[in-house]
Amino acid sequence: MFPSSHEAKPTNYQLNYWILISGRIVSELGSAVFRFGLSLYILDLTGSATTFAWFLNCSILFGILVNLLAGSYIDRHNKKKLIVGADLCSGILVFAFLLVFQRDPENIMVILIYCALITILQAALGLAMNASIPELVSPEKTTHVNSIFQAITALIGILGPISGALVYKSLGVEMMLYLDGASFLLSGISEIFLGINSTKRVSRAKESFLGKYGSDLQLSVRYIRQEKLLLFFLVISALTNFVFVAMLALVLPYISYQIIKVSPLQLSLIEGSLAVGGILGAVYVSTQKGVESLLKKYFLFMQLEALLILFWIFPRLLAIADPTTWMQTMIYLGVLFLMGILGALQTIPAFTYFQLQIPENIRARVLGVAQAGLMLAVPLGVLVYGQLLESSDWLWVIVISVLLILLISLLAFKNRYFQQFREQRTHL
Repeated sequence: MFPSSHEAKPTNYQLNYWILISGRIVSELGSAVFRFGLSLYILDLTGSATTFAWFLNCSILFGILVNLLAGSYIDRHNKKKLIVGADLCSGILVFAFLLVFQRDPENIMVILIYCALITILQAALGLAMNASIPELVSPEKTTHVNSIFQAITALIGILGPISGALVYKSLGVEMMLYLDGASFLLSGISEIFLGINSTKRVSRAKESFLGKYGSDLQLSVRYIRQEKLLLFFLVISALTNFVFVAMLALVLPYISYQIIKVSPLQLSLIEGSLAVGGILGAVYVSTQKGVESLLKKYFLFMQLEALLILFWIFPRLLAIADPTTWMQTMIYLGVLFLMGILGALQTIPAFTYFQLQIPENIRARVLGVAQAGLMLAVPLGVLVYGQLLESSDWLWVIVISVLLILLISLLAFKNRYFQQFREQRTHL
């Protein structure tokens, strides 16, 4: 038996709702501007896909560590204080890094250390936020809020790259740091007014660090192993993350920026189109009464998304002499837009379904272990793809990746736990 959660009503739904929205818009926009600009800075500074891959992996690896260890702490402590503290500390860290960066702007190691520290704080914030949403806005509103947050993140994905490209080229990295630090501080201040009614906390009995976190990890793993559908989706998601995350985070910007030679503005528009599609997909999900019907089509959406990646090679195959980068940009804009819609139709229903299934008083631990498991495949994928891009023709990298995703989705669709789920008639 696993601990059951106690029903908790939101303190003030409307106030919490608008604080969460405004706080996320401010901090995520500042972060998006800086992340995009910093990625261009790394590529300009090194010109290496492998170095860029290590830069991406720095954030991923520390995110995994936080998800494995922080869940237990979050479940046992005041989530509001953790959320506020993480944003405020992030703001302070940004301004501290700014002072160091001004003295040595080309020190890659300093940049990696900063990325690791900011990742730790923001990963803890994200885990605490995800574990709190059903209590902040009530379980029946969770799908709606997750969809709105997805739409906000997608909107930031549009504004962030465009703003990041403009700020990076016109004002430089230092101005991006000022914006990022201020956004974290403003978000943290607004979150002070959140109202969270926590359920009864687990006992804080004195025990060793290894003993406490070891037992919590065992509890989370045992829960996941018992919930066969959850375990199934985690395994499939880890396999697809190996491909999809590396393709979007590394392959797309590398091909666009280094091979096709689009401008920073064009690259920002390409990545922004993915976010536009994500917004429309999220809005559609928010209008649905339940998530099961969409979740049952999970692998259909995955197959369509994989097939769309094949269109990434069209600029190479166009029978037109010296096609312009704007022509290539428009092709990528359309493809990424459709991929954004399909991505939202997959991720929001899956996350919401399991978010509501996991008891509140172990939710942060289970979500942390689950997210860490998904993230474990990403560093390997990014490193593998970084090497492939430098040693192989990028066209074949794309074709083989599409075939791999199609094979995984076809085999997974026949899984007996997924088939049992498709036959259910329950609604969430």
